[in-house]
Amino acid sequence: MVFPTTQPSTTAIDAAWRQGPLARDPPSTFSVTWLGWILVPRGGAWTFATTTDYRSSVSVDNTWVVDNRGSHRAPRASGTIDLGAGIHPIFVEFSQTGGAYQLELSWARGGAPLAPVPAWVLTSQRVAAPRIVLAHVLAGAAPVARWLWLGIAAAAGVTLVAGPLVFALGRELVRGWGSGGLLNRDGGTLTHPIGLGEMRRVMAMGLVFVGTLVPRVWGIEQHFWMQGDQTRDWGIALGPFTHLPLIGPPTGVGGYTIGPAFYWILWGIRVLVEPWFHNLPHGGGVGQAVLDSGADALLLVAIWRRTRSFPIAFATIVLVATAPFDLSLAAVIWNPVMGAILAKVATALVLLDWNDTPWRTGATVCVAWAAVQCHTPTIFVAVSVFVALVARWVQIAGWKTAARRTLLIGAVVATLQIPYVVHQWSARFSESGLGAVGVSLSRIANGTAPIEMGPSATAYAAAVQHIEAGGWHVPALPVWLVVGALLTGFRFRRDLPLLSVTLLPQAAAVVGFAFWVGGFNEYYCLSLMPAVVLTAVLAVVALWPPRASAAVGFAAMVAVLGIAPARLRSAETMGRMPEYGALVKGSLTLLESRERVRDIATDFPLPSTTDPAFVYSSLGGHLDERASQIAVIRPDGSVVYR
Repeated sequence: MVFPTTQPSTTAIDAAWRQGPLARDPPSTFSVTWLGWILVPRGGAWTFATTTDYRSSVSVDNTWVVDNRGSHRAPRASGTIDLGAGIHPIFVEFSQTGGAYQLELSWARGGAPLAPVPAWVLTSQRVAAPRIVLAHVLAGAAPVARWLWLGIAAAAGVTLVAGPLVFALGRELVRGWGSGGLLNRDGGTLTHPIGLGEMRRVMAMGLVFVGTLVPRVWGIEQHFWMQGDQTRDWGIALGPFTHLPLIGPPTGVGGYTIGPAFYWILWGIRVLVEPWFHNLPHGGGVGQAVLDSGADALLLVAIWRRTRSFPIAFATIVLVATAPFDLSLAAVIWNPVMGAILAKVATALVLLDWNDTPWRTGATVCVAWAAVQCHTPTIFVAVSVFVALVARWVQIAGWKTAARRTLLIGAVVATLQIPYVVHQWSARFSESGLGAVGVSLSRIANGTAPIEMGPSATAYAAAVQHIEAGGWHVPALPVWLVVGALLTGFRFRRDLPLLSVTLLPQAAAVVGFAFWVGGFNEYYCLSLMPAVVLTAVLAVVALWPPRASAAVGFAAMVAVLGIAPARLRSAETMGRMPEYGALVKGSLTLLESRERVRDIATDFPLPSTTDPAFVYSSLGGHLDERASQIAVIRPDGSVVYR
């Protein structure tokens, strides 16, 4: 049998027999092998040793180091080899011919005493050394992370149960501040009273984070959407960081996105979630959903502070997070979703006025442009964010400072495009990531294609209908979009940053798509939905006098919560692959059986782009072209061999 992905040891062999098909009657004569990679922390002369009661051998860097021909007395044999720091291939073989068995693999550097090789330095795949160390650290931190997760859930529960009491206490405290401040234990007035408002915001963020994350990932281990794009992108993320491409995923119209942000972020997610999900693809979906819910929580606080109204902020976030199309894709590994998440974060940073220093401005620009590298149509949000940053600095510091910040924006974007330039240089500039865009602009420039503002506006309204309303039809939606934009623009005309991230990206999208001569897909507008929803909510508030804003916001929040369950049910009908659970169960069964197979198939239909062997390979399994059988996974997850 092939050795399990643990350190070679007697305990590992025992566990393999207990879990395998021969658990009731393990053989007395057998051999096992372990083939993988070992992380050597420091260069030097390393001694490897095995303690066995029959025969074992060890090869490191394709050099035989130990040849232990034991004879039932558990002798130890050792050998020394010079190794540099880093990853090295290792092969361990053990054979047994009856009786009790024993196997222990030890090592030492220089003249240090021998010690068992720890499991965390061994891996079945060749990966970068920092990734192995990080995985070890994360595995040790897993109990802390679980308690932290439980604490967030508990905070959310306290918010729901004790919310009225908290707000009542807040009212009394505010009255205390208004009458001269709170008294400390010495009878003096507190100069800096506790920030109850900040505490409420943190609790609200926790509530939104958990409340949006749960529906996004609920049951994902059974219905994760795993088709061609997800297989390709997760397969890339499974490799070492140094093997990641310097460009983004291919686009549906030819070419590719103009930077590696998506793959870099997805690789980071994979490394962070591996201790919990063992490289299974749906772990990437969970990580992406965590980012999305974090972005929602941040946007909640941003809108709350900007409008000074929790109901308005909460209603906006609930509408954004429960949009059926958006919700069904939130945990699908897909670059448009990642671009929309980053666009949401950049919008929140603008609304928070988080650009008072060059470093913060640069960070906001990084997030906005990373969104473009993930999905090209987010350019409309990114440019709007840049305009908002410049407008903010024109207002508070004048044109000279704004001009310097504009140069900073250009410098940050140019720096982020260095990987793309390196890729183009290596390809001798023979490729074009935005070839379809160039073709569209050239056709319009030479007069072979018209600028189509009307069809662009119609397509944009249809995208809003599809993403936000789902199966519900909103009559005269284009008219309502225009009216809402006019009301919001008039009511908040003095707040240029707010208008820049609400009205400007929508207008830019309508104009931009008018120059596009290719096919149009609704998901092109996914990153624009927070701007659409916030504009709509602010327009409803703008219909009423300012003194009624609180009541109108509360009514909007109640109405949104009322329709949320129906929107959640609608999302359950999209973006799901119920066969995924059987693929995971069958792949785990096959991996535990240690059976050699040349291919994996299913006796139930799968989407045409789904690879039934991908889950097995993600778990570390390997197909053997010389094997005589194939594994067939059944709908219940059981496996038969043919």
